[in-house]
Amino acid sequence: MSVNRTYVHRVRSSCMSHLQPLILHTFCLMEEILPVTQPLLSLIVDSHRQADVDFVPLLLKVVTLIKGSSKDHFERKILVMSALAEISLADNSTRLQEALLPCLIMTIPLALKNGLGTRTLERYINTVASRLGHGCDVTICALAEALPLTSGQLQVNLLKLGATLLSHKDGNPLIGARLLSSLLQVLSAPCTSIPGLTTASAALVSLIQATPSQTSTNTQLAGNAHWEILCCTYPSLVSYIPALEFSDRLVRDPQQASEWLARLASTTNLISTFHYTIVTSVFLYQGSTTQSVQEATKVIEREVMKKKSLSFEVFPMVLYRLGREPDPTTRLTILYTLPSLAVNKLCVALVLKTLLALWASGSLRPLVLRLVYDLWTVEPRTYSYLSQLICDKSINTNEIQIARAYVVANICKAKPSQHGEELLPMLSRCLNECKGEDGLAQTLIALDGLYELCFNKVIDLRTTWRVIAPKFVRDKRPEVAVKLCNLLSLIPALHVPSAEFEKFTENNLHLLWNWVANHPSLEAVEAAYKALEKFNFESFILKMLPKYAKEGHQLPASMAVTPCEKARKAEDVLNYVPSLGWIKLIRGCPESHLRFVENFTKSLVAQEVAALPKGIYMTAVQEAKRRGSTGSGGQPEPPSYSFFKDTSPLKGLINFLIEFPEAMKLCDNPESKTRLLQCVVVVLEALGQFLPRPYPALDWALLIKVLSTAQGICHADWTAKIRHSIFRISAKQCNKSFSAAAIISPWLVPAPTNGLTRQDEIVLFQLLEHLGRGLPPTVLQPFLAYIFTLRLTDTLHMKALLEALKPNLTADFIFDTNRNVLSNAVENLNDRIDPTDTVLYTAYKACVADLSQKHIERLTSPSLWWEVTDERLYRAAVLRCHVAEQDPAELALPWLNDLIDSAASLPGDRSHLLKVMSNTLVVRCQVKESTVWFLQLLGRLRDHLKKSPSDNLVAAHEQQQKITFYLDLLVMSLVVWSGLWATNAMEVLTEKPTLRDRLLLPSLVTLSSQPAWTKTLNQLLNWLVSCHKLMRDNVSSRYDLSSPTLLLATLNPNLTQLMWNKVIALLV
Repeated sequence: MSVNRTYVHRVRSSCMSHLQPLILHTFCLMEEILPVTQPLLSLIVDSHRQADVDFVPLLLKVVTLIKGSSKDHFERKILVMSALAEISLADNSTRLQEALLPCLIMTIPLALKNGLGTRTLERYINTVASRLGHGCDVTICALAEALPLTSGQLQVNLLKLGATLLSHKDGNPLIGARLLSSLLQVLSAPCTSIPGLTTASAALVSLIQATPSQTSTNTQLAGNAHWEILCCTYPSLVSYIPALEFSDRLVRDPQQASEWLARLASTTNLISTFHYTIVTSVFLYQGSTTQSVQEATKVIEREVMKKKSLSFEVFPMVLYRLGREPDPTTRLTILYTLPSLAVNKLCVALVLKTLLALWASGSLRPLVLRLVYDLWTVEPRTYSYLSQLICDKSINTNEIQIARAYVVANICKAKPSQHGEELLPMLSRCLNECKGEDGLAQTLIALDGLYELCFNKVIDLRTTWRVIAPKFVRDKRPEVAVKLCNLLSLIPALHVPSAEFEKFTENNLHLLWNWVANHPSLEAVEAAYKALEKFNFESFILKMLPKYAKEGHQLPASMAVTPCEKARKAEDVLNYVPSLGWIKLIRGCPESHLRFVENFTKSLVAQEVAALPKGIYMTAVQEAKRRGSTGSGGQPEPPSYSFFKDTSPLKGLINFLIEFPEAMKLCDNPESKTRLLQCVVVVLEALGQFLPRPYPALDWALLIKVLSTAQGICHADWTAKIRHSIFRISAKQCNKSFSAAAIISPWLVPAPTNGLTRQDEIVLFQLLEHLGRGLPPTVLQPFLAYIFTLRLTDTLHMKALLEALKPNLTADFIFDTNRNVLSNAVENLNDRIDPTDTVLYTAYKACVADLSQKHIERLTSPSLWWEVTDERLYRAAVLRCHVAEQDPAELALPWLNDLIDSAASLPGDRSHLLKVMSNTLVVRCQVKESTVWFLQLLGRLRDHLKKSPSDNLVAAHEQQQKITFYLDLLVMSLVVWSGLWATNAMEVLTEKPTLRDRLLLPSLVTLSSQPAWTKTLNQLLNWLVSCHKLMRDNVSSRYDLSSPTLLLATLNPNLTQLMWNKVIALLV
């Protein structure tokens, strides 16, 4: 008996081996065979039942290899699937039924598209689903995709099937929520009512929302041998299991969902369908956390802005979620997305109708008014509706008044010339009607609107001020004074050369200085000083200044010739502010005003330096030569600016610093000394600000006297500020002044005696751009080496030093020799900083990215090294990848080529290098760059494959290593650029080839949806076909490239029959 069984088995195997080529040829390569197909399949099914011949593997292969390019091909595919369904039911094969059910569902839309009947498919679907006895999340995914592509009663039947599967409550709720998006599309379609659709929809929705927040416990088809073949039948099927696995992780860890959504919200490219369907599921599922829903809302809104056609799909989802969202903050977040849906012109009416319906609720009117304004910014044609809502005063609460004022002011800012004049009465009415603290917000917003109209010259500033000044100048609310100061700051910009405007300017300067001196609110004082900064300091006269600044002045000799003239007060005579007046302002102002006065003093210095005539620089040197003054640097430099005009603020500031040591001696109490130190800080900060022009020649040795005097007071905080200001002044002047260079040089001595604190070092590093213009490399190089050696173990301080150094590497005017000194200092740190110290190494990488190419090549190019070690290559990879990420060029990925060659030749685990490169691929994801570099990578891999394997085992192993690493990088790049990397931690992806292999097929499907990738994927298919034999001879079994080859062929609707035949020949 055993001999007979063996003989029968051999005969059956022989028959199968002879039938397989015939059946494959008949179904996959021949045309017009439908009359033969049905009898042949019936014979196969009968043989499977009666002769115990297993035709399932053959039929599975056949159904995936039938080219789906014509009606005839689809009809064959349907017949083969029906035969498989018949076999699965006859054998009661649960695993085959589970794998077949999603494929049968996905066949329905394609059958309808090709004008084929679906009754047989529906019968098998219902029978298989009833036999399973449990849910199937993969089938739910297929239902969600197929449902919008069907119509009529078929939709009702599919909804009932979905309800049957969901009723087991053993699935992932995010997968179930996929059906909601499809269902909402169906229900929002403008079609006639379908009997039973509403009832089936309501039942399905209740089942979806009743699904507990759990991972899937039904069959996931992972590991199902039948599914691994059938999933290539239709491209979208390959994405379902990765989507299910990721959904399980999101349900298990809601925090991961929030982080993943935040990452998606920050992407510039359009996210893939894979991610988008999961995002909409999180958005629609009632059990999602509020944070997840809010993040999902932001992602959906950004996707709508990138792809306008999504508006129609998103609009019903937004309304659905609004109706079911219990959290007020989340509801508000969702409402704010409504105007953005109007980027699609066809959605404008839907959004507007929704907002106008919400206007009926009085409590929502302030919000609706804001939303309609946002809608107007997207679609200006809605202005008439916005205008009606603004004018609607049937309900006039305080909140509505604020919203109305906000909208009007913003319209004036956005389009002042178009709508400003018609909205001006509303602003005036708001200012007249809104009084007291209750009307403060409206008043401030209305004043902002007036500011915008004046700034854009829609209304006249003088006329506006004449109207509002009597009402608001004496207003006790400090916020109103701030807004008035902002309005008055426009006077210099809107200046008109007329006597009336000059008088208007003078009157308001008196008003601003009066507020500076007498207003009780610091906010108003600050705003007044900021307004005064806009005016030319020559517009001020002594009489305008506060009392403490205009007293104690003496008239110039030319104005005090007679006793009668001498008896006059300077403030009554002088039509300018003498330089001493600014010093009195600094010394006499309240301590709380000092920070405002400091900024005002900076504006004075900046104005004067910008207006200095070119001749003054030569005059300063000639003045020093005339007087025989030799500066501390050995060159002619005047000791002061006494030859400047009496109106010069610079003259007064320098004289104050010269007199500071004597003034300090006259101070008889600690409070007065501290105040004098504060004034010195104000003056030095003003002089140390960045200016586009240097100061005229001056002997800056006076700064040393100032510092030594300040140090004698033993006030560490003020002394440090003075020292830093002196650093800034001398550094910025050292390229023009020998005395400034002599001051700063002793601080750069590489020895502990230089007396520098950590903060001093940071300030000096920030000034290296200026120091590099005036000091030789022999001074800077030892200083940098000393500081880096001294502080290398202090991570946070080293980070601060590198951050301070970075901008100087690309400074425009630093000498090339000194730029080279800075670059060498950065380069020498490479071997001394641990790349695993992310805090410090991040700052170091930023510096390296700004180095010139020769330094980068020396640091990171393995081809220039004597020896390539794992550690050194890892350092180079981290730096070179960062350089590629920061490179502004369109094509920066070739930076990685040198590293790839070296990494491919390196023995051992290279996942850490793959991770570094993958992070760079995430950043460099622009399609043009990624496709060009990907094709280059394919070409380089082909060159390695063409090399004949050596008889030497070591050489053969090295070649195998190279090819494997190139393949790893190819697959990883596809996973990264498809966006599927975000579903896993990068460390896991780079360490697990099996995970990359699982994600390869869905990555190809995702990339195929991008038109720019279509041509590249076709070239990848040609490459796989042409290199198939080379890959088989050289590559280990890490990746199975048969399925990707078939999938790429399926994805190409224009694939020639010749290429399809080649693919079949390779796969069979």
